[in-house]
Amino acid sequence: MAKSKEPPTPNTPHPFMFGPWRHIIARMQDPKANYPRLPTPANIWRRTPQAKAAIQAETKRRAEVEYSNTPQAQAQGKIFVLREAVVRDLFDSLGEEEKKRWKVKAKEEHGRKYIDGLADFIKAYIEVLSKPTGCAISVIAGGPEPAMSGRLNVVGVHQGHIPDHPELNFATSDPEGYQEKVVKPFGRLLRKCYTKEACDAMALPVDPGSVLKPGIVPSIDITVDPIDFDDPAYEDEDEEEWGEDWDVALDVDGDRNAQMNKRMDKKMDVLINSMRIEEVSDDEDEYEGGGGVEDGDSMFSRYIISFPEMESQGA
Repeated sequence: MAKSKEPPTPNTPHPFMFGPWRHIIARMQDPKANYPRLPTPANIWRRTPQAKAAIQAETKRRAEVEYSNTPQAQAQGKIFVLREAVVRDLFDSLGEEEKKRWKVKAKEEHGRKYIDGLADFIKAYIEVLSKPTGCAISVIAGGPEPAMSGRLNVVGVHQGHIPDHPELNFATSDPEGYQEKVVKPFGRLLRKCYTKEACDAMALPVDPGSVLKPGIVPSIDITVDPIDFDDPAYEDEDEEEWGEDWDVALDVDGDRNAQMNKRMDKKMDVLINSMRIEEVSDDEDEYEGGGGVEDGDSMFSRYIISFPEMESQGA
């Protein structure tokens, strides 16, 4: 008797397919796909304790007036619509400056969803890459973490370990080397990309009722290293030499490449301005193969290029 085939097990979508990252995955498949919509400023504002109290009080007041003669069952079905109208009206009554602040907060919290899920998303992605290739893969990222008071972090996500030692990956198998040759150089780059003031400005208060995680949580395969602005280990000669020219806060929506090119152009201008060119003339007879030059013929010229200021600094 032939065995009956078992029905195929339905494929279970990865949890990221239900979160904000699904839009990023969609853009990998189709660059024209839209990014997710930003939360409205009113929806961010309404979660504050003061707004909740005001919304509840105003909704109750309007319900008593509008639905005083309406059966309770019907009134309950209309409360949701009434509450949303109250939210819109109360938010619209705020001053323009305050509404602008809530617009900025909405944008920041939108980005925070991605920052909080960044390590888990990279981990899932490199696991998929590692299986068919057999490669050990590590990815590092860094920047201010809003949920941790804007702290500047270097996040490492690692796939692949020493056989029979799953706890020993790229970061943990040689912790001193990882710190000295990976975290510190990358941390110095971040110090040049973000000022302390820019990091502080990105800090978000942790909402007890929020579904977001309190920052990226370290694990065996996820390392989180804070970068201290006061630690001299993250200073280098370039930062000291060129001063606050490097210390520029990058706008979240700015063009990082353009800003880096601008800084490099400025550095080259300093270099060119310090250059000195000296002309030195010598008779052709002094060179090997010279001779055969009649009296009055031109002289050969050579030039010496030097950088006196840089030489004096290195002396």
